[in-house]
Amino acid sequence: MSLHRVYLGQLTIPNAGTDSNVLGAPELSMARSLVLYTPAALTGTVSVRTGPKEDNTFAQTSITTIGGSDFTVAAARSEVVDAPVGAKSIAVVSSVAEGAARVFEVYAVLEIPE
Repeated sequence: MSLHRVYLGQLTIPNAGTDSNVLGAPELSMARSLVLYTPAALTGTVSVRTGPKEDNTFAQTSITTIGGSDFTVAAARSEVVDAPVGAKSIAVVSSVAEGAARVFEVYAVLEIPE
Protein backbone atom coordinates (compact mmCIF):
# COMPACT_ATOMS: atom_id res chain seq x y z
CA MET A 1 0.00 0.00 0.00
CA SER A 2 1.12 3.51 -0.70
CA LEU A 3 -0.24 6.84 0.51
CA HIS A 4 -1.34 9.59 -1.86
CA ARG A 5 -2.42 13.12 -0.98
CA VAL A 6 -5.42 14.45 -2.94
CA TYR A 7 -6.36 18.15 -2.96
CA LEU A 8 -10.06 18.56 -2.14
CA GLY A 9 -10.26 22.35 -2.32
CA GLN A 10 -10.64 25.45 -0.18
CA LEU A 11 -13.01 26.20 2.66
CA THR A 12 -13.50 29.94 3.11
CA ILE A 13 -15.13 31.78 5.99
CA PRO A 14 -15.97 35.23 4.60
CA ASN A 15 -15.02 38.48 6.35
CA ALA A 16 -17.42 39.05 9.29
CA GLY A 17 -18.85 35.55 8.76
CA THR A 18 -18.88 32.36 10.81
CA ASP A 19 -19.81 29.63 8.29
CA SER A 20 -17.65 28.39 5.41
CA ASN A 21 -18.69 26.92 2.13
CA VAL A 22 -19.12 23.13 1.97
CA LEU A 23 -16.76 20.86 0.02
CA GLY A 24 -18.19 17.58 -1.19
CA ALA A 25 -15.83 14.98 -2.62
CA PRO A 26 -15.99 11.21 -3.09
CA GLU A 27 -12.34 10.98 -1.97
CA LEU A 28 -13.36 12.22 1.47
CA SER A 29 -15.24 9.00 2.24
CA MET A 30 -12.20 6.94 1.17
CA ALA A 31 -9.64 9.02 3.08
CA ARG A 32 -7.38 7.49 5.68
CA SER A 33 -6.66 10.93 7.11
CA LEU A 34 -7.29 14.61 6.45
CA VAL A 35 -4.82 17.47 6.27
CA LEU A 36 -6.09 21.00 6.85
CA TYR A 37 -3.76 23.96 6.32
CA THR A 38 -5.17 26.75 8.45
CA PRO A 39 -4.87 30.52 7.97
CA ALA A 40 -2.31 32.59 9.90
CA ALA A 41 -4.94 34.08 12.21
CA LEU A 42 -8.35 33.09 13.52
CA THR A 43 -10.70 35.30 15.52
CA GLY A 44 -12.81 32.54 17.05
CA THR A 45 -12.61 28.85 17.85
CA VAL A 46 -13.01 26.99 14.56
CA SER A 47 -14.72 23.60 14.51
CA VAL A 48 -14.88 21.13 11.64
CA ARG A 49 -18.28 19.96 10.40
CA THR A 50 -18.95 16.95 8.17
CA GLY A 51 -21.92 15.46 6.40
CA PRO A 52 -22.89 12.09 4.93
CA LYS A 53 -23.57 13.30 1.35
CA GLU A 54 -21.44 15.09 -1.23
CA ASP A 55 -24.19 17.64 -1.85
CA ASN A 56 -24.86 18.54 1.80
CA THR A 57 -25.66 22.16 2.59
CA PHE A 58 -24.01 23.77 5.60
CA ALA A 59 -27.16 23.18 7.68
CA GLN A 60 -26.98 19.46 6.82
CA THR A 61 -23.49 19.08 8.29
CA SER A 62 -22.76 18.64 11.98
CA ILE A 63 -19.87 19.30 14.34
CA THR A 64 -17.39 16.44 14.05
CA THR A 65 -15.91 14.73 17.08
CA ILE A 66 -12.73 12.68 17.17
CA GLY A 67 -12.03 10.58 20.25
CA GLY A 68 -15.00 12.15 22.04
CA SER A 69 -13.83 15.77 21.57
CA ASP A 70 -14.95 18.37 19.05
CA PHE A 71 -12.57 18.55 16.08
CA THR A 72 -11.25 22.12 16.31
CA VAL A 73 -8.33 23.68 14.48
CA ALA A 74 -5.76 26.29 15.48
CA ALA A 75 -4.29 29.12 13.39
CA ALA A 76 -1.14 28.73 11.30
CA ARG A 77 -1.04 24.93 11.43
CA SER A 78 -1.22 21.91 9.24
CA GLU A 79 -3.68 19.74 11.13
CA VAL A 80 -3.49 16.02 10.36
CA VAL A 81 -6.26 13.81 11.76
CA ASP A 82 -7.89 10.47 11.09
CA ALA A 83 -10.67 10.97 8.57
CA PRO A 84 -14.20 10.91 9.97
CA VAL A 85 -15.80 7.60 8.93
CA GLY A 86 -18.57 7.99 6.37
CA ALA A 87 -18.08 11.71 5.75
CA LYS A 88 -18.55 12.90 2.17
CA SER A 89 -18.65 16.65 2.78
CA ILE A 90 -16.74 19.03 5.01
CA ALA A 91 -17.10 22.62 6.26
CA VAL A 92 -15.77 24.77 9.10
CA VAL A 93 -17.53 27.13 11.50
CA SER A 94 -16.15 29.85 13.78
CA SER A 95 -17.55 30.58 17.23
CA VAL A 96 -17.55 34.33 16.40
CA ALA A 97 -17.53 36.48 13.28
CA GLU A 98 -14.06 36.35 11.72
CA GLY A 99 -12.14 39.62 11.38
CA ALA A 100 -11.13 38.85 7.78
CA ALA A 101 -11.75 36.17 5.17
CA ARG A 102 -10.18 32.89 6.36
CA VAL A 103 -9.08 30.25 3.85
CA PHE A 104 -8.41 26.60 4.74
CA GLU A 105 -6.75 24.24 2.25
CA VAL A 106 -8.11 20.68 2.54
CA TYR A 107 -6.38 17.46 1.47
CA ALA A 108 -7.34 13.80 1.83
CA VAL A 109 -4.70 11.11 2.31
CA LEU A 110 -5.70 7.93 0.50
CA GLU A 111 -4.20 4.48 0.90
CA ILE A 112 -3.81 2.95 -2.57
CA PRO A 113 -3.03 -0.74 -3.10
CA GLU A 114 0.07 -1.32 -5.23
